[in-house]
Amino acid sequence: MYLLYFCAYRGAFEVQGRLLHEKDSLALWDTEEVELEALSNHIRILIMELNVFGNLH
Repeated sequence: MYLLYFCAYRGAFEVQGRLLHEKDSLALWDTEEVELEALSNHIRILIMELNVFGNLH
């Protein structure tokens, strides 16, 4: 299982229909495809893909 983690550092963007502003973050798992849209100029985001072993509760 893997986890995708998005963290907004500057600007606003939308991931899978969820709006993220500066300092917001979002985690998604078991996702084959991700839709990402920039809603402002010069956005900065951190995207990490993490392998997760075991169960998440």
